Amino acid sequence: HDLRSDWVDNLYILMGRAYLLRKDFDSASAVFQYINYVYVPKDEGYDIPLGSNASNTGGVFTVATNEQRPFLKKLTTTLPSRNEALVWQVRTYLEQQKTGDAAGLLEILRHDP
Repeated sequence: HDLRSDWVDNLYILMGRAYLLRKDFDSASAVFQYINYVYVPKDEGYDIPLGSNASNTGGVFTVATNEQRPFLKKLTTTLPSRNEALVWQVRTYLEQQKTGDAAGLLEILRHDP
């Protein structure tokens, strides 16, 4: 019941995937959007606006979360689920026949470093 665990984001992904496979697309989309909002990098307790100068890292704007970790942590933890949630959001859009939304999100992710 402790939400400070490293596994909570993975459980949200599992819940969103279950909604998607059950064809409950609105709930799946809400879960993936929640992951995208809650697990965005924060700066001194405030959300960093995505795609703005505040999220600018060396002249490059990014929407994805950096997944680089030290080698030892790679063995003991799972990857953050935020980037995976963005990809599952694309699949949810495709299942709903929202090809424009899916293409837009894929294009943003394709150009993201």
